[in-house]
Amino acid sequence: MRVTNLRNGRTVVLRVIDRGPYGRNHRKGCIIDVSTAAARRLRFVHDGLTFVRVQVLAPDDADPRGQ
Repeated sequence: MRVTNLRNGRTVVLRVIDRGPYGRNHRKGCIIDVSTAAARRLRFVHDGLTFVRVQVLAPDDADPRGQ
C-alpha cells in the first residue's frame, strides 16, 4: 500500500503485516498503525498522529515468495 502524509506530501510504500490498530493503541478515527521507520520517513514520528491517504497497490508479480 502507498501511504501519503497529507500535511507534507511525503509518501512511503508499505507492506501490510497486521490488521490494526487494536487494544490500547486504538484511537478514535485511527485507521492504520505504521512502524517507527515509516513514521520517520513520513515525518510525523514526533507528532504521533497525522492525516494520511492510503492507496491499495497491485501485488508485485516479481515477489520471489509468490505472495
